[in-house]
Amino acid sequence: MFDTEMVRPEYRQQWASGLKEAANFFKHGRHDENKILEFDPLINEYVLMASAHGLSRMGEQPTMEQLALGYWTLYSRPYLFEGTDRQTWLENPKIKALQNLAAQGPQFFLRGFEEAWDAGYIRR
Repeated sequence: MFDTEMVRPEYRQQWASGLKEAANFFKHGRHDENKILEFDPLINEYVLMASAHGLSRMGEQPTMEQLALGYWTLYSRPYLFEGTDRQTWLENPKIKALQNLAAQGPQFFLRGFEEAWDAGYIRR
């Protein structure tokens, strides 16, 4: 999870440090009782994304929620992803429709993604 290929090499150290920060804070908290953890809620999103990617690498079929999280992360944090064919992929009409949903916010995106999934427009 710490050295995932999903995260660009120049961001991997920051990624790994962010994943470990809260755990280290609670593990070693008694040594500095005045220390405060500024928790970044995005860490939860990153852990979910890395976990979904790990399941995929183990051969597990992704759920609708895993795919929605992947697409949402791609649209909301494109700088995290490797790949030069990303722009070509984003020009696909179905992908553009999802991208327009993402611009409306995460709850709207998830509802729209689920409707597209149920209608058969999105598959694994």
